[in-house]
Amino acid sequence: MGDSTFARCGAQSRLVDEELRGTIPNFEAFHFLPVPGPWPQAVRPAEPDGFRLPPSTRLKTLYYRPYPGRPTTESPIVWDTYSRQISTRSADGAWHAAAPTTVPQFIGVCIHGRHDTCCGVRGGGFIRRVQQLVPDAPIYGVSHLGGDRFAPTAVLLPSGYLLGRLDDMADEDLRELVEEGLLPLAHLRGRLGVTPAEAVAEIWYREKFHRRDPADLPAISVVGPVGVGHHIPAGVLPARSTGSESLLSGGLASAIRKGSLGAASSMATPARPEAVPRYNVLVDDGVRRWRIELRREQRDDAAIQYTCTAALSKPVYHWKVDVTEETDSLLAAGPVH
Repeated sequence: MGDSTFARCGAQSRLVDEELRGTIPNFEAFHFLPVPGPWPQAVRPAEPDGFRLPPSTRLKTLYYRPYPGRPTTESPIVWDTYSRQISTRSADGAWHAAAPTTVPQFIGVCIHGRHDTCCGVRGGGFIRRVQQLVPDAPIYGVSHLGGDRFAPTAVLLPSGYLLGRLDDMADEDLRELVEEGLLPLAHLRGRLGVTPAEAVAEIWYREKFHRRDPADLPAISVVGPVGVGHHIPAGVLPARSTGSESLLSGGLASAIRKGSLGAASSMATPARPEAVPRYNVLVDDGVRRWRIELRREQRDDAAIQYTCTAALSKPVYHWKVDVTEETDSLLAAGPVH
């Protein structure tokens, strides 16, 4: 691997085996606008005209288009974490919500090369692969989703899951994702509208029982930080990212420690380790209930660039999950504390 290739954020992230879970941005609604490429580096925010969202909703505007090609019959789209439905705007300005389903109606893959090289290179190639496997797949290129180093990244709607490193998926898994909506567990970053801790807990449950159907969603509640050494007051959940700098994980490859890859050597000095936040989380699927402890730990020997154009490297994190209690479900008994 040459220095120029390693300098890309995606290569650094994969080399240190950075985990995906919990790397979700802090947005509650997406507004997709059909815009032909090339797109500018930054997308100007735009309110969805005539679409009512609760006050102070954190809205992200994205461009989208067929890939390859230009928008022709596409319409503006809104999706939010409240209804979890796709709404499209008709020519008369009215918004129409699609019927709920767990099968993807919109697969948005980041191809925003002007924002990050990894997204442009990996995203376009992934879309072409999906189109060969499932020619009628509802897949589009979209602008910056966040988490550039996890390219190719995608958002599944209406289920609202973020995915990463999709070019590692097997053909069979891709078909099941597109045609049936079955989630690729090894590629889950999280479900939009929840905190990173909640996302990690859900992915833990799905991996433990191989629950790939988006409808198989347990009840999850964070009952508060625990332990000593964290800086987050009780009842406050871990902050979610507002852009590409999401929570991280992983370990450091020996090549980086030794500085043998040229450009990589400057990234081998991580920031000072932070105190470790710990969270008690209850997961209840109606049959069993688990109390798990989550710890977001910073690697003390690893740092990478979060984007290809980042001037500085940043710490690498991972989540540690421990089951502290397992009982019968208490959902029927009311709120659990």
